[in-house]
Formats: sequence, structure tokens, C-alpha cells
Amino acid sequence: MKINNVDIDKIFSTEKEIYDNLSLTNRKVAVDGQWNSSNEFWQFKASLKYPKGDAVVKTDNSSYLGGNDSQPEPIQYFLFGIAASYASSFVNSASIRGILLKDLKVMVDAKLDYSYFFSISDDSKIEEININVVVESNADKNKLIDLKDSALKCCPVLSALGSNLKVNINLVVKNQMSIVNSNNILNFN
Repeated sequence: MKINNVDIDKIFSTEKEIYDNLSLTNRKVAVDGQWNSSNEFWQFKASLKYPKGDAVVKTDNSSYLGGNDSQPEPIQYFLFGIAASYASSFVNSASIRGILLKDLKVMVDAKLDYSYFFSISDDSKIEEININVVVESNADKNKLIDLKDSALKCCPVLSALGSNLKVNINLVVKNQMSIVNSNNILNFN
């Protein structure tokens, strides 16, 4: 059965398989890329293979980091990964609980310190990540706030960061009657 475009039967089936064989939780994810030294249209290209094909993505640094400003920066793909992973965790959590979502938007930005790049400092490179979530659903606002927290706990990309990184999550719940803001500031230790 699909809820919110998530096949929850597959999730439950995988969960059952994992309980029978814990080694199934270990999965390898790979990116195969190459640096381009010959033109100004991109600096790095990678093939992202997935079961039904592959996608080619290109990146280029901003001019202040020696690039040509001709493609998205590598950090934007990183933030895309956070946004996509958090959104997926949020929707999966909602779907497993039977909560229908009418709309979900996730915006991510990061406060970066590039002083390490110029060998000025060894301080933290990413100081803070802000995740803004706008959700529309008929579900109770407290259930949606719980989803926000649940998604954070099971988000693979955020979990992989595992540092003292400050993550701010702001949830805006839209419905016909009101807009509810719920903001958490979390530090991963």
C-alpha cells in the first residue's frame, strides 16, 4: 500500500528481513566521478547509479574558490542531500503512521566558515544548518511536530554528520485555520 508516494509494505517487509538478518542494515552507496581540467563548463562530473539507471551530475566551484560559477557548487549538492534525506524521513514517518500530507517543502541553508580553505583557521567548517519545513496536512499539529522530531532521529544524512554541529529545524504547519511554528535547536554530540 502506498501513502504519500511511499510503499509502506516494502518498508515493513524490509524491516522484517532486517530483524531476521541484521547484516542487511549495512549498505554500500557509491559515487564515481572525474575532475575536468580542460574547459570552463564544469570542474567535476559524477555518475550516480541506482537500480533502474544512473544520473550524471556536474559541479563547479564558485569563482571565489577558483571555479567558473557554471554549475551548482559541491556544497549545494551536500545541502540537497540533507533536504532530500530529511524530507524522505519526514514523509516515511508520516506514511508509516497513516498521516496523509497535502504538501511538504524543505529548505536547507548552512552557515559556512571558509577560513580553513585559505589555511587561516582549523575551526569547524560548517557552523550551523537550518532546516525549514512547511507542511500542509489535516493531521493534528502535535502529530506533525512529533514527525519533525522523528524525522531528525532517523535521517541518515544528518545522523552521518555526528559532530557538534548545530541543526535548527523550524516547522511551519499550514492548514485552513492557523499557522503553527515549532522550532528546535539541536546539537549532535
